[in-house]
Amino acid sequence: MRRFILLTLTFLVGTLAKGQTDFSISQLAISDSSKAKLGIWFEQSFNSNAINNSVVFNLANKNGPTYESMQNLRNRVQPINRAGYNGYERIYYSQKLKNKRDSVNSTGFINVYTHRQLSTVFGEDPLRLIAFGNKEFAGKNADLDQLDLTLLQYTTIQFGYAVEKNGYTLGVAPGLVIGNKYGSIQSDGGYLYTSPIGDSLFVDVAGQWTQSDTASKLIYDPNGVGASADFFFSMPFDLFKKNKNTGNITFEVNDLGFIVWNKNTLSYNIDGEYGWGGFKAPSLFDLNDSLIDLQRPNDVQESLLDNTEKGTKNTFMPMRISVRYQEQLSEKVLLVATLEHRFMSQTFPFLGLNQEIRMNDISKKTGLNLRFYQSIGGYDYLGLGTGISVSNPKFDVIAGTRNLIGLMNTEYYSGFNVHFGFQWKFY
Repeated sequence: MRRFILLTLTFLVGTLAKGQTDFSISQLAISDSSKAKLGIWFEQSFNSNAINNSVVFNLANKNGPTYESMQNLRNRVQPINRAGYNGYERIYYSQKLKNKRDSVNSTGFINVYTHRQLSTVFGEDPLRLIAFGNKEFAGKNADLDQLDLTLLQYTTIQFGYAVEKNGYTLGVAPGLVIGNKYGSIQSDGGYLYTSPIGDSLFVDVAGQWTQSDTASKLIYDPNGVGASADFFFSMPFDLFKKNKNTGNITFEVNDLGFIVWNKNTLSYNIDGEYGWGGFKAPSLFDLNDSLIDLQRPNDVQESLLDNTEKGTKNTFMPMRISVRYQEQLSEKVLLVATLEHRFMSQTFPFLGLNQEIRMNDISKKTGLNLRFYQSIGGYDYLGLGTGISVSNPKFDVIAGTRNLIGLMNTEYYSGFNVHFGFQWKFY
């Protein structure tokens, strides 16, 4: 059971590393000579200040974590720890619209995406209990009052419109939201006491536990419905005065909305205590499977659950706000700087820098570009990554990772990010 809980916390939670994404709906506005674009985008990322990659990868592959990785986890754990995962699958279509005035460019677009998020804040004692058991807590209490975990998955269908004039672009994208999965655990206090010789346990805990329809089995099952809206505004902004090119700054809001989960949503109020004296046998040699099964505690849930409610539940979506600056520093170098934060995700504000350097001659129709990423914030502190992009009159491709550090020494470092995008252009 301990291994299963740690796998859940690291693989599902861990993959949640960062609240940011390299995709922006402002990209759906067509600013070049193409008339339409059809594209896809995939991204997966996770990070934690405490749980290293070796623990995550080994448990995901159903292998036991290494001794070194567990010791590094023990050394890195703090009084307050964070972990998180974000995953996206997206398909979109943009169409340039006709305007009566040549000075105005308009774009209509459809954007369908699934966002999968798991975020958690947890104290030192809960992680030590899950990872190393209760042996080190013999004769003392393990605090259970620092645990907040949320699992959320939703699919959004957006119909958007963007208009550009004289370098100023305004876009709005209302959407229908289908809630797929929701789960939440919040601790209001408690402790687990282990006797000095480890022969008995006592737990006192309070909190809330909520989960969407338990009868739902498929990953994209509709278990709720809601509405959301995205907005962005872009304008010229010349940060580097000596550069002949003028950059632009974009303000963006994503996932401003709510979800109403259906009437089969379960909400549990946890408030109780439970004591267990361990297994009793005349001697160690008489402790067999049948005796263990007979004495195994089966009334824990009844003792800890104060009441259970079944009915609809309203939740806000994890809104994201961002400010992004972009400027072509030279014919071959593009700079992008982003400051963003995603609310209700237990994450720190995120600051990222991207540089895209063209590797071949600009006279070539197909541009081959090398990308570099630097970041601070999110669920951890520092990130370094790299990637490639290909630009062609008929298509664009981008692939990369924001976090190479976590792959350099998996026994100690944490963090993983991969993203891939492809779009076709039509004239």
